Amino acid sequence: MAQEEERRAPDPVELTRRLVAAFDRGDVDAIERFGADDAVLEATGLGIRFEGRKAISGFVADWLGSFEDLTFEVLEVDAVSVGIVLVLIDQSGRPAGTLATIQQLEAWVIEWVDGRITQLASYLDIGQARAAAEHLAAERG
Repeated sequence: MAQEEERRAPDPVELTRRLVAAFDRGDVDAIERFGADDAVLEATGLGIRFEGRKAISGFVADWLGSFEDLTFEVLEVDAVSVGIVLVLIDQSGRPAGTLATIQQLEAWVIEWVDGRITQLASYLDIGQARAAAEHLAAERG
């Protein structure tokens, strides 16, 4: 029975790939469906934190809406431990109303519980993200 439950449990790495694909499509509704009701999003590089699926969805909609031609590409994705994923992302796009293109390498540390995001933290410092992922994994045991 335990093996059957394991097989049915959503794969956090695959869920992470689907999440990034939803960001790449700009599909705010799909992104929102990934979150638990009490999910937390922290953008460490921006110094901001949002709590709750609706608050996160509002931030994501504003972020995506402030760019034209915004893309998200997975460079690497690792399962650090059960339910903890570290994903390196190349985010690039053109801020709306400008001709300039910006590109940013960032890492997301995502905690998945029962197929839903409970925590997502983005980091500009990849080493800091790896340390945070390992710390979160140790906390969860």
